[in-house]
Amino acid sequence: MKATVFVGIDVSKDSFDVSCVDEQEVIRWAFKFSMDRQGFGDFFKHLSQEQSPIIALESTGIYHVNLLTFLSKHSCDIKLVSPSLVKRFIESYSLRKTKTDAKDAHMIALYVRRNHNTLISYKPEARQCLTQLTRTREDIQQDIRKTKNHIKRLLILTFPELEQVVDVFLLSVRLLLKQYPSARIVRQRRARGVKKAFEAVLSQQGRKMKLTPELFIHLAKKSIASGDEKDEKALLYHLEHLAFLEKRMMDLEKRLIDEAYKRYQKPMAILTSFKGMGNILASQFLSEVGDIHRFQNYKKLIAYAGTDPVIKESGLAKSNGGISKRGSAHLRHVGFLIARCAILHDTRFNLYYKRKKSEGMSYKMAVIATWNKMAKIIHHLLTHEMYYVPDFV
Repeated sequence: MKATVFVGIDVSKDSFDVSCVDEQEVIRWAFKFSMDRQGFGDFFKHLSQEQSPIIALESTGIYHVNLLTFLSKHSCDIKLVSPSLVKRFIESYSLRKTKTDAKDAHMIALYVRRNHNTLISYKPEARQCLTQLTRTREDIQQDIRKTKNHIKRLLILTFPELEQVVDVFLLSVRLLLKQYPSARIVRQRRARGVKKAFEAVLSQQGRKMKLTPELFIHLAKKSIASGDEKDEKALLYHLEHLAFLEKRMMDLEKRLIDEAYKRYQKPMAILTSFKGMGNILASQFLSEVGDIHRFQNYKKLIAYAGTDPVIKESGLAKSNGGISKRGSAHLRHVGFLIARCAILHDTRFNLYYKRKKSEGMSYKMAVIATWNKMAKIIHHLLTHEMYYVPDFV
C-alpha cells in the first residue's frame, strides 16, 4: 500500500505550480500546468497515480476557484489554507527571500504535511451562491455611491442651491430634476408649468415635499449656476443610471433573501429574531459563515471575523494591540453593521456599548466589542437552534 502524499498548489491566472512530497518531505514530483482543461487533465493523471493524496491550496482571490471545483468533483481531499499562516510558515522555514511559484507550491506542500491533522477538509457549501450574490450587491452599492457623487458634482454646476434645502436623492426631487435639470431651465419656463410638474410628482408619490414650487422658482432665479447644456445632459444620464442601479439592487436583494431562506430557513429565523437585524443583514452573515458548526466555539467565529483582540506582551509590559484583522474582511464589515443596528434597537447591546465607551474605548472599538459579544450569543443560538429573547422588552 502506498503511503499518503501531500500536494501543494500555487495558483496564478494562467497556470498553477504543483509540488508533491511524501511523508519524509521528499519531493516526488513537481510540475507547472496550464490553467485550462488540458492542464487540469494532465495534473489529474499525476494525481491519480498516488494512493491517498492530500491537496492544499491558498484561499485567495478567484483564480483557484475553477481548479478547486474540478478537484472537488473528483472527491479529492482538499485543504484550503490561510495565506497568512503559509506566509508565517515560510518565514519560519527560511530567512532567504527568494520567492518563486514553484517554491511557494513546495512550501504549501510542506505546510500541509506538518499540519494536515488540524486542517478542515474543503466541502462545497450552500453559502457559495449567497456569497456571490452579496459580492454582486457590494459592487452595485459601490456603483450607486459613485453615481450619487457624480450627481452632486453636476448639481454644483447646474443648481447648487437645491441641495441646501432638500435631499436631492428623494424620488420626488429626482422626478423634478428629470424635467428641470438646471436653474437655467427653470428660469426659462412659466411658473404655471412648474406648479403643474409639482402636482404631477405629488400625485405619483402621494406625499408632500418640503420644497414648494414658489421656493423652487425663487432658488432658480437667484442661482449662481454656471453649467450649460452638456452638464444638464450628463445629469440626466446619471439620474437614469441611478434608477437603473436601484432597480437592479431591489431585484438582487429579493433573490438574496429568497436563496437564504431556501438554504438556511431556521438560521434566518433565528438571526432575524434580533432587534434591528433584517433579512439583508442575516443573509450577508450567512453568506460569510455558512454552517455555524464549522466553528467549534464562538472564539473561532470571532477569529474568523478578525475581530479577536491582539495582546502584546514583553517582559513586564503588556498592552492591547487592537484587533487581529486576519479573518474575513467581509464578515468583519457585516459584523460591524449588525452591532450598529443592535446598538440602535436593542437595550441590552446599547447599554453594553455605552459601558465600553465609558471605559475609554473609541466609537469603532466599542462597536467591535459589541459585535464580539453578539457573536458569542449568535454562535450559541445557532448551535442550539434557539431564538433570541431580549433582556428588556
